Amino acid sequence: MTDFLLIHGGCHGAWCWERLLPELADLGHRGFALDLPGAGNDPTARSEVTVERCLDAVDRFIEAQELGSFVLVGHSIHGMLLPGIALRHPGRVREVVFLAALVLDQGERPIDFIPEARRPSYYEMAAASPDNTLSVGFEDAWGRFFTGLPEAEARAGYERLTPQPFGVYLEPAAVSARDLRVPKRYVVCLRDVTFPPELCRRLGAKLGGSVAEIDAGHGAMLSHPAALARLLAAPYGAAPRPRAGEVLGPGSSP
Repeated sequence: MTDFLLIHGGCHGAWCWERLLPELADLGHRGFALDLPGAGNDPTARSEVTVERCLDAVDRFIEAQELGSFVLVGHSIHGMLLPGIALRHPGRVREVVFLAALVLDQGERPIDFIPEARRPSYYEMAAASPDNTLSVGFEDAWGRFFTGLPEAEARAGYERLTPQPFGVYLEPAAVSARDLRVPKRYVVCLRDVTFPPELCRRLGAKLGGSVAEIDAGHGAMLSHPAALARLLAAPYGAAPRPRAGEVLGPGSSP
């Protein structure tokens, strides 16, 4: 059994991994997900969210869950947190997986990876908000986050989104992701319009390590949870568990 620590992306929360967790369990593994500060049900004031506070929250979660060794998986903008988490927990992190996620060198900021034409709108949106955050409308979220989901499911997901603290976009990375001294893997989502495949392939090459692809949009954990679980767990084997009413015997497959 392998433990997977799942770090959600911007505007999301622990809820976005709900479909993935049982798929990992069916393969004999465990997944753990938390709400980062100001996300999901976490009450932290979003105007006060920093990278350091996010890292501290992850530290507390790891200790509360009594995680020993684990695979660290990060999505989207919060790929910026993965090097800091790994450095704070030497000997515990078996592998770091960047799922359509930012890969930063020391001194680079997330805002630097926003297309230049769109960048001013981020500053304007944050300034117009009451708490220095970014929000998206439903149609934009459906196209970017919920690709491949029917409208009813996309709307249900949209209702659970929270405004994204903008301050973390402006913080320079303290360390380079490529300098991590553990196995590294990048997962490219082939239908992604938020982090397009061509960008992700460049980020994967920048990271070093292995690169995998999944035929899904940015929210692969929502639209293709079984395929994503198999991809994440591939290096660690699988011990399939029977679903309700199913019996697995010799030669059976889930």
